[in-house]
Amino acid sequence: MTDPRPIWLLDVDGVINIDDGGGWGAVLADGTINAYGRGWPLRWVPEVVDRIRDIARSGRVEIRWCTTWCEHADRLERLWRFPALSRCWSDERNGTLSSVSKRRAADFVIESGRHLLWTDDEEAATLNHDRALCIVPNSRTGLTPVDMAVIEMWVDENGSAIER
Repeated sequence: MTDPRPIWLLDVDGVINIDDGGGWGAVLADGTINAYGRGWPLRWVPEVVDRIRDIARSGRVEIRWCTTWCEHADRLERLWRFPALSRCWSDERNGTLSSVSKRRAADFVIESGRHLLWTDDEEAATLNHDRALCIVPNSRTGLTPVDMAVIEMWVDENGSAIER
């Protein structure tokens, strides 16, 4: 039997890594990831990271990195104390190829018959399917409190059939 859990395709830049805390009223946390021969600064709302981590640890949803960071996702997992998550690909993708790769990953989930949650500040807007919830946050502010509430409700509804 295949894994019945829904899949969450999670982008980083513009979803978690943001410029402005939006509606959270919180000070952004920051850190640096070394990749591609240099340090890359990241900024995020701690509550967003905490809530994603809690969802990941619950096991009710399979979270897959669907980001240009896939090749270095282990560094994100250490920074944010996430469990090891699946990756949509293991090699470096960028530009148009990344857009195509992200859409292919979403189509693959839909074709597999599983429910899909897709958070991406650009590409998720391209998908409309009855088994998919696509959240397209503002790339400056990332996931909002309303977005996280919707995600948690969706996980509760679609991940509730999973035996814990």
